[in-house]
Amino acid sequence: MRAISLGLLARDALLQGLPASVIGVTSGGVFVLTQDQQVLFLTYSPYHGPSTINLEASLVDLRQNEMGGAVRLNPSQIEITGSGLKINVNGAALWNPAAPQKPDDQQINTLPERLERVALAAGSQKGAEGLAPGLKWLVGKGPVVFEGDLTEKIVAGLADLRSGIANNDLKAIIQAAGRISGYGRGLTPAADDCIAGILLCLNRWKNVIRVNLNLADLNEALILVARQKTTSLSATIIEAAALGMADERILRVLDGIVNGDFDEPIAVRDLVKMGHTSGVDSLVGITIAFSAK
Repeated sequence: MRAISLGLLARDALLQGLPASVIGVTSGGVFVLTQDQQVLFLTYSPYHGPSTINLEASLVDLRQNEMGGAVRLNPSQIEITGSGLKINVNGAALWNPAAPQKPDDQQINTLPERLERVALAAGSQKGAEGLAPGLKWLVGKGPVVFEGDLTEKIVAGLADLRSGIANNDLKAIIQAAGRISGYGRGLTPAADDCIAGILLCLNRWKNVIRVNLNLADLNEALILVARQKTTSLSATIIEAAALGMADERILRVLDGIVNGDFDEPIAVRDLVKMGHTSGVDSLVGITIAFSAK
């Protein structure tokens, strides 16, 4: 089998060649945990991400791999020893999208309109799942409705995160994130995806969100919270967000909200379909960062 592309962080993990093991097997692919707690995703999906390794179409069922199976990593090959699956990485394209250019005044002035439109569309499409019911509230188009993963505790945490950003209160942001980290179901709980969305937005678009925060300190603190309180996959995603990196479906929507350069209906549709609720939960974090005043 051959890898056709891989993200920058996946490439770096292969270069290190640390021992690894299978920690998750889904219909979408295989999750591999390295010795230094980085999670790689091996998948037939065409969507790219910083820790994703995209495989060529094959008849091999990735679900044959067993949890806990040993994985050997090196720059040219991945071998899952239990199943005997070998993946040739030589020649795989490196996916590492360039940092976006600073938007002009018109793009910045129309950003709130795009944010509201995207948030309402995604919330409508996702309904009561995950943190989606909070999107309408976050853009000021309705009251809080306690559905999906929204509880009084989570809503309070989201409000405190937004207030902390608005007031440049590093301690308040860290405390709010610590209270909700790990909340939700699955390999990436809803609150973690939200926190990743906030960090991604602040780091990737710091020239648009003019906060007076020490992002290096915030990144370090929220990565530590994730490592202590939630899953290895969530922590890997949060670490990538601190570098301004994310799955291409999230980046397409985030960057499009800022500069308008995207096919909005298709981008929103793809984001809503990402994971169980990961895409829309990430959008909740993005909405919090952009709407903080």
